[in-house]
Amino acid sequence: MDEVERFRRRLVEEALARHLFGPHQRVLVAFSGGPDSSALLDALAAVRRLWPLELFALYVDHGLRPESAAEARFCRELAGARGVPLAVRAVDVRGLAARPGWSVESAGRELRLRALREEALRLGAERVALGHQADDRVETVLMRLLRGAGRRGLGAMSWSRPPFVRPLLAFRREETRAYCRAAGIEAREDASNTDPAFLRNRLRLEVLPGLERIAPSLRERLWNLAEMLADEEAWLDELARALLAEVLDAGGDLDRRRFRRLPVAAQRRLLRLLAGAPGRQLAFRRLEAARRALLRGSPRREELGGGRFLEIAGAGARVRQTATAAAGAPPEVPPQPRETAPEATAWALPPATVLLWRAPGGRFWRFRLEGPAPRPAAPGGAWQPLWIDGRCLAEGGLAIRPPRREDRWQPAGLEMPLRLVRALERRGLGRDARSRWPVLLHRGRPVWSPGLLPDRRILAAAGARSWALRAEAPAS
Repeated sequence: MDEVERFRRRLVEEALARHLFGPHQRVLVAFSGGPDSSALLDALAAVRRLWPLELFALYVDHGLRPESAAEARFCRELAGARGVPLAVRAVDVRGLAARPGWSVESAGRELRLRALREEALRLGAERVALGHQADDRVETVLMRLLRGAGRRGLGAMSWSRPPFVRPLLAFRREETRAYCRAAGIEAREDASNTDPAFLRNRLRLEVLPGLERIAPSLRERLWNLAEMLADEEAWLDELARALLAEVLDAGGDLDRRRFRRLPVAAQRRLLRLLAGAPGRQLAFRRLEAARRALLRGSPRREELGGGRFLEIAGAGARVRQTATAAAGAPPEVPPQPRETAPEATAWALPPATVLLWRAPGGRFWRFRLEGPAPRPAAPGGAWQPLWIDGRCLAEGGLAIRPPRREDRWQPAGLEMPLRLVRALERRGLGRDARSRWPVLLHRGRPVWSPGLLPDRRILAAAGARSWALRAEAPAS
């Protein structure tokens, strides 16, 4: 077995062992043209005869280097030669980096992940494959050590955080380069990877080699540390999500009496979960200030960072987010329920997300988005899940608010729009009940309300990959 075949076989074994892909899944590859992503794309394309996958690729142009146009052409040619469709998206890294609190590195990462999510939604891709390898993980652990990260930060670069997966995480950088040479791929090298202005480059080129002279097995130890902590963090997050349901009251507020009875470690983890911090760091001083404020119980607001704050009132508390923060580049989406206000609120949902909508009067509706999956030929009646076309999610502009008298929507199969309020009246909803009833908007237009058939503009075609939106009314 030659070097190329060994690499491909090992890639499949690692991915199967960690359940990164399933047969016939649609996979989007983040493709930059570098050795890591080139090895990943080529290997996945080659093993499709044994492991059927639908492959697509995306090149994200950060607009930072003049050679990006040539790189995009190279990526398109390499992907096309392997039968993999490639899309190119441009993002404004400099624009985001000019905002307070953002660096070029962090802005590039956030916009890159946003572009990948949007393209995955557009394609109906269940997984997004990233080209991070073992050395990337080791460098990230060391960077986070220097920045004072805790357990979560040191469990860097997990194998899977859907939709993102990292199939190359057990391969060293030198292995992906060796694969490209053996496979005849002239991968592009990013000149910025040697720029000492970036901390990661200084660690890679200067610090790590020096430390390895003292501890030759340092890379292996740091990789093992990240692996153990990532697995433990995933398990602890599962426990925390189950615990979260026990400390939220019927209105979705955090019950401070139940919170006080928890161990300190559980209190901190629940606060991180509520603050949406799994994808970004939450400063320990802010976390502790919020936790102690919850224990004291006096009415106040505690800043959590990233535009989020903890609002304490009476026996409860909740985490809110400012509109300014919501308009910026999004953090990685938290796996716990999120809340949106009664007024029209931008709503960008990823798969498997739960959202709590507080209707006027304080009652909560619960919405769960699942998928992607083929839409059934007969999607069912009005109270069945809404099967949303993935393109509508990719476009964004989804919102929820109560109905208005001028609202009209056009159910699939009808030739003219209907008055939404009148349809709700015919469903037996009086004026008071209608004022607390949710209406889903797409780009400002009503497209669905629980109990009504969906608008033709948002409904997925039969058999198309789509997302099922399920609504649960408040308990009466």
